[in-house]
Amino acid sequence: MVKQGAFGRPYLSFWGFCSALAGVYEAGAVVGRAKRNSLDIIGKIIRTPQMGSMPMEYLQKEAKENLENFVEVRNREPYSFFDFVALEQLRNAIPDAELKKIPSTVYENLWGDRVKGYSTPDWRREISILMSKNKKVMKVMTQKVSLQDVEIGTRIYGKHGIAFGGLFPELTERMFRNFHEDPNEPVKYTLEEEEGGTLQIVAIYTNNFFPELLDALDLRGYLEKATEEDKQLFSRFRPPRGAL
Repeated sequence: MVKQGAFGRPYLSFWGFCSALAGVYEAGAVVGRAKRNSLDIIGKIIRTPQMGSMPMEYLQKEAKENLENFVEVRNREPYSFFDFVALEQLRNAIPDAELKKIPSTVYENLWGDRVKGYSTPDWRREISILMSKNKKVMKVMTQKVSLQDVEIGTRIYGKHGIAFGGLFPELTERMFRNFHEDPNEPVKYTLEEEEGGTLQIVAIYTNNFFPELLDALDLRGYLEKATEEDKQLFSRFRPPRGAL
């Protein structure tokens, strides 16, 4: 999704940024759900000074408030993390009160068709097409977001996703399966597959930067399954700041 600006500076469109946040939040939620009995240990890895001495309590309080606000406005639970994160980010960025309704209305209509079994090929792309027909919405969707801001946003949303998954494991499962396990199409990958692959990445990260927590998080088995290619990716990463 990365594009090059006029002076060669890479950026994402705001809509690409929203989609990236949703993906990272979802991955975090999968981790939080899988390791919900070890969140205090994960908190040692992800905490920052702003979170204080109890990072998970801080993050879960915000996750709970965000979900309550969503349910209050929508009068339903989120169908997916795309619904909960990407569309809400876009909605909040649109200044006009009436235009704010477009993202959720388009999504709910396409979602209804999908659940009923109607043919909606590449319905995620269809959402972008339908929303872009309004020039004011399109203007917001195409705004540029620097990769520096993208990195900051994904760090924050990944942590919040972990808290959400640990606090709402059943809802996390429903939201993931709703989005990725379409009953009308062959399943591309399941929650179990996503969990296994994501925890391999978490295992590599933990082994590189917090090896003393690898066994406490029961990640050694995932580390053994990880490929050498994935392990090499982390050789370029900087150690995290503010943790432990």
